[in-house]
Amino acid sequence: MNPPGISIAAETPLWVDSSDSWHLTQQLDEYTHTIRALGGYWSARFTVGGNRHLMDDWLQDGLGRHIEVFDGSLTKIWEGFVDKILVSYGPLAVERGPLLDTANSVAINYSAITYDENDEPVVGTRETSDYEDDTDSQALWGIIPKILSTGGIQTTAAEAVRDSFLRENAAPETSKTWRSTSAGSETNVTVECLGYVHWMNWAFNDLTSGGYDADEKILAVLADTPNSTWLTYGTDHVDENTLDVESWENQNNLAWSVIKDTVAHGDTTNNRWIFGIYENRDAYYQAAPTTIEYQQRLSDTAVRLESVEGMEVYPWNILPGKWIIYPDFLIGQAAEQDLRDDPRAMFIEEVKFTAPDQLEMQGGKTGKLDAIIAKLGLRGIGA
Repeated sequence: MNPPGISIAAETPLWVDSSDSWHLTQQLDEYTHTIRALGGYWSARFTVGGNRHLMDDWLQDGLGRHIEVFDGSLTKIWEGFVDKILVSYGPLAVERGPLLDTANSVAINYSAITYDENDEPVVGTRETSDYEDDTDSQALWGIIPKILSTGGIQTTAAEAVRDSFLRENAAPETSKTWRSTSAGSETNVTVECLGYVHWMNWAFNDLTSGGYDADEKILAVLADTPNSTWLTYGTDHVDENTLDVESWENQNNLAWSVIKDTVAHGDTTNNRWIFGIYENRDAYYQAAPTTIEYQQRLSDTAVRLESVEGMEVYPWNILPGKWIIYPDFLIGQAAEQDLRDDPRAMFIEEVKFTAPDQLEMQGGKTGKLDAIIAKLGLRGIGA
């Protein structure tokens, strides 16, 4: 059954020079998406039923397709790309992907072994090899870099390991499972998608000494993508944050890890900031809000969500990184000036929507301790 009001547009991958598109309104059976305050459009999953030709098309050409999801008013509610395909042909289940497990630009980090005059091995400092590229794979799947890591090894052997890994992983994997108990079951395809924040999978290094403002570091990371020919992150919503952060990066940390660490530092007064990639691959880096966006009355048997002004907000339009209040929870509780101290309020860390109208919201923290810990370079504290 097609989920009411939900429509999906699938297009060729953004790195492919083509404008082919498909609309899946009629074939769509199930749909769910997840959006996070730290990450933005995170993941989505839908199931499409149909004939064998449609299933074959998705299995052969579906990986990497650009996906846009709309509600009944044609408002975009999610955007990303196809990372994995699962097709059921009766007793035979075929899985292709994940796409981002592919590797077509590979380096290796290792401790170089040399030999002294007595032919004894000497382990040197850590080194990172040059990248070896498979340009044919990159044309098909975009640039998907990986840095391997190993211990003491000679340079020629390390490069041989790198090259072997590249040959083995330059194409997405396909696996199959056959079960006789599944004979006669329906033919369908389940499509697993990820948001474009997951393409922040390259090693980010910056040998600039000194420091950046936090927003400048975010911008530097976003501009460093190896897929700049097709993936440009919009920066109009990267707000100014004058917190000084270290510019130096030489540990091959992934771009997403660098951004998460920068976001965790908050601002100069340790207030929380949030980051996400949303519609049209636009990056949003902003201070967490301090006012109510949504409300929901527990006494409402229809379980409607409303704006703070009282207008109904549909579950597929709810976004994380905002505050919701339950005004008839703990009746008589005095309103707190700081929402973090109000037990009736919840900061939405993650939303999970499942068509047609099921919504799950996870609450998160907006206190200052996490930012203080991040500034100290600690991973956390215990009690």
